[in-house]
Amino acid sequence: LYWALELPHRWFVLGFDLGLNDDLDDVQYSYFNHVIANLPSDANVISITHGPHWYVDSYYKKESGRMHKHLLTQLGPKLRLLLAGDIHHYSRYSAKIAQEGPELIISGGGGAFLHPTHLNVDVAGYTRAATFPSPTISRALAIRNPFQFRRRNWAFEILLGTCMVLMVLPALPLCGDAEAAFEAWSTASLLPTWAGLVWKCYVRILEQTTVALAAQVGMVLVMASFPEAQWGQDRRLLWGIPLGISMSLCTVGVACGLELALMALGADGHQGKRAAQAELPAILRNLPAPWTDVGVWALRSLLSFSDLPMHIYNSRAAVCAAGAEASRSLVVMYEVLMLPYFWVLATPIATFILGTYLAVSSLCGRHVDEAFSSLRIENFKNFLRLHIDSVGNLHIYAIGIGHVGRQWKEDPMWRREEDSGRAPAQRSAPSRWMPVDAVEPMLVDYIHLPVHRTEKKTPA
Repeated sequence: LYWALELPHRWFVLGFDLGLNDDLDDVQYSYFNHVIANLPSDANVISITHGPHWYVDSYYKKESGRMHKHLLTQLGPKLRLLLAGDIHHYSRYSAKIAQEGPELIISGGGGAFLHPTHLNVDVAGYTRAATFPSPTISRALAIRNPFQFRRRNWAFEILLGTCMVLMVLPALPLCGDAEAAFEAWSTASLLPTWAGLVWKCYVRILEQTTVALAAQVGMVLVMASFPEAQWGQDRRLLWGIPLGISMSLCTVGVACGLELALMALGADGHQGKRAAQAELPAILRNLPAPWTDVGVWALRSLLSFSDLPMHIYNSRAAVCAAGAEASRSLVVMYEVLMLPYFWVLATPIATFILGTYLAVSSLCGRHVDEAFSSLRIENFKNFLRLHIDSVGNLHIYAIGIGHVGRQWKEDPMWRREEDSGRAPAQRSAPSRWMPVDAVEPMLVDYIHLPVHRTEKKTPA
């Protein structure tokens, strides 16, 4: 959909549809070429597109919209304002030399997640004049990623956790290696012992597994390609490979730590006696016969059934005793019992690592989409009000809402005017619903664009 609209005082609005190719087709180009050719010499033109090419092209280091930009060039000084959305914040760029170019405004804060404003994208010949929210607030929001990534992206955690399970569980249990590492622990500190076991686990993944090896390589490759292409290949690898290695180390490190914990459990002699040695509550000891014996039996049976560490230890011992002859059911039982502990420990660490990467990369000016889409920030909405006064000057008011409503109630004024017959825009309460908590709009920016004046010739 594309259109041209004439407003009072020689203001014109051109609404371009750049489509999926970020440019005009031949039919649309011919339409606007005809419109521009018939504009008066003192016309004032506002261009509206879905996306801000000046921002996107500079950030992604590309050139788009060749035919569209050619039309804008034909407008020359008639072009007064470029409006766009798509980037979910408010920002305005002004020409470094006054009246040497149109005002560039992004007002995409009507919905979806917030985009950062601390990424000051360089637009040739322009300087950034205003933003909402401020860059300081944007940076403060970015550093929330390590702590909020997991809570706000639980579906991604399921995907990531599943990949991590495939990266290491096929190599478990580390029969023999874990026992040797535990014996070495008695004469060495924990860290070197754990590091040695991690190395042996990697050797086992390389030499004895297929699924785990493929998952490990896949994780490193995916993370190595995760940084944006415009960083350049060297910088992508510099950021991406350490991220992939960190994910791999998190996966293998947690698994090896659990193996050592199981060895410690067996060394303490608790693997089969925990339920029998549990202290009984006084209420069971004071029951009348025969309920005392029944209560004690029921409690010890319940403790024995729910003692997951004991079951993991015994299952592991059975797999290791069977060796290469271990049945698939024995191995699967061990992995299923091990899974809850591995998941609870590994996925929070992995999501923290990824959240930290997104926070740091955002502060360094990258990942404009990923770093803030992961935060899912609903606040900091904005919209524009444009007013042409009686002499033709254009006044632009950028309205921001710092905190949006999340709970709603029916506006009593709407019910009173429901049968008034007036259009919603003419009512005092055009919407049926209103936020429970008051929403306070604020003026975040103001622009005044004087209309082009037609020079009157003095009679000779």
